Amino acid sequence: MRSAQKLNALLLCYGLLCPPVLGAAVLVTPPVAASFSATVPAHRRRLITMQGRDPGRVALSGEPEQSTKAALPLPCKVGRMAEVTDSIRGQWRCTGTGWDSVTGAANVKDFGAAGIAAATTGSATASSLTVTLADASTYQPGHGIFITGAGTSGAGYVGTVRSVAGNIITLTSPAPATTVAGAAVKHDDTAAWQAALNAAGADDAGRVFAPAGVYDINGPLQGTSGYQGRLLLPYAPAAAGRAIEITGAPLPFQVFGTVTSRYTPANVGAVLRTDQPGGAMFSTGTDYFVGTRPVFDKVTLRQVDNPQGSLLDCRYCFGLVVKDSYFDTGTYTLSVAQPTNSGAFGIRTPLVGNAADTLIAHTLVAGFFFGIEMGEHLRLDYVTVNACARPLYIPTAQNDAITSSYLSVYNSPYTIAADGGAALAFQTLNIEHVDPADGTQRAWQRPAAGGDVYDPANVLRGLVVYHIIKENVGGTCANLDSEFTVTGATKLGMENLCGAPILVTTFFNSWVNVGGGEGVAAYYSKGGVTHLQGNIKSGTVGNTAFQLPARYCPAVTRYFPVFASGNTTGYVAVGAASGPTCPVLVQPGTNNAFVSLDGIAFSTQ
Repeated sequence: MRSAQKLNALLLCYGLLCPPVLGAAVLVTPPVAASFSATVPAHRRRLITMQGRDPGRVALSGEPEQSTKAALPLPCKVGRMAEVTDSIRGQWRCTGTGWDSVTGAANVKDFGAAGIAAATTGSATASSLTVTLADASTYQPGHGIFITGAGTSGAGYVGTVRSVAGNIITLTSPAPATTVAGAAVKHDDTAAWQAALNAAGADDAGRVFAPAGVYDINGPLQGTSGYQGRLLLPYAPAAAGRAIEITGAPLPFQVFGTVTSRYTPANVGAVLRTDQPGGAMFSTGTDYFVGTRPVFDKVTLRQVDNPQGSLLDCRYCFGLVVKDSYFDTGTYTLSVAQPTNSGAFGIRTPLVGNAADTLIAHTLVAGFFFGIEMGEHLRLDYVTVNACARPLYIPTAQNDAITSSYLSVYNSPYTIAADGGAALAFQTLNIEHVDPADGTQRAWQRPAAGGDVYDPANVLRGLVVYHIIKENVGGTCANLDSEFTVTGATKLGMENLCGAPILVTTFFNSWVNVGGGEGVAAYYSKGGVTHLQGNIKSGTVGNTAFQLPARYCPAVTRYFPVFASGNTTGYVAVGAASGPTCPVLVQPGTNNAFVSLDGIAFSTQ
């Protein structure tokens, strides 16, 4: 009995480095052999070695056992752990009747992705599966390959490597269609990425992982015309709903502004890039809603300067999350060429988001004609849009609010452009205008007249709190408010973040400030309400005293009783906007020796 008790105690302590029990026999752990069991992953073999445990008995101490996904046993004991080593790598936990992924993900390199930016030259012969490269050292069987001009009618050829012998590569069928010599050759990871997406979409894990590397995505477009992508997000019925997470290796911080004189975005972390025109890099490929909600985390999606295609088209996704990511053209933002293709979008968010599940956070979009196409139920948190022709674009009428806690738009002629109506709730919109004195290379980035809110149909509503600066100039809140220009937007409340009153500098019809220590005429907006203040005198009553910019004007003419000279009451009218301004008039019968504007306040809605 006593021996049995000692044995039980030792079994309970096994692997926990329990101290010897006085009077008990000490179980000596056998030395760790150089050839551990093949069923133990390398990182766990290191842990077991450090703990002095027998790798052949890891199951006793709770270590996951290795298995392929297909070989996971059913039924299984609830809580049992296994480490899957094939298509959806990672740890899985048994539920009794099935297995749930804990960390399982489809690693794109398991599906043949190279993630190598190296380029070379090569020659290919039409209908031949053999190509000769100047340097084939980075290619392996299963890798994708792109040969410029070797496809049908001189298009790019995308194929798969079967074998490599020196600098001679044998391809799988089909062969190149056009003979080329000295053509540009690079890796292509389109097929590998699509296979990983399909595997993740067909599995409960729903995760794709990309180790650090540069993944060229130049394969053919797929899907319905107008909604095509080189990579199609996994389909799920709208009623079912499925998340697909696309996560890159930890992404180092990147500088993207004016911190350095000529910064070029680096190839760090997981970078997916394409130089092909048309379509998008990622899309649903359909013109109807699907139950797919993608999550992009710590990835860089990249087009070329003046892109001829888009990066992410999620108009018909069920939801979308983008965080800690970059959508750019690989070009220093102050050197970006003018985007001329109105079909080039950085991100197109879901048009309808009844699940209120569209979020973009800690993300940069730069270099596109349209930076972010904004659908309903969208939230933007700490997002920067830089050097885009139309950074924030609303295409169609939205039923619900677009909100933002902090949003920056730099070096762009427009800020918000609306073809459709929406309710905006922007807590802080930070705008930086290009210095007009800057070189002609950046002339297209200079602010367009009326471009900070371009809403000619007056369909926007809500409240935008903004702060505006001029590059290399700076300035106070008051003297740069004139930099903020608007077209239409008569139903949208707009408020200077600083809240500093803006002084009236131009009077009409002999009206002037009272002076002598009295308050000067000024105006400001707070919460969509315009406030007037100060004291004026000496002008012709019944005529305009000064004008307000249109965004500070009421929707209809408003009349206000005011305190006037001699303890009398007068009246001031503020007209509706006519063009870029509206008039402020002192009404007939008011004593013009002194007219107070204090207390006049009205909604701009």
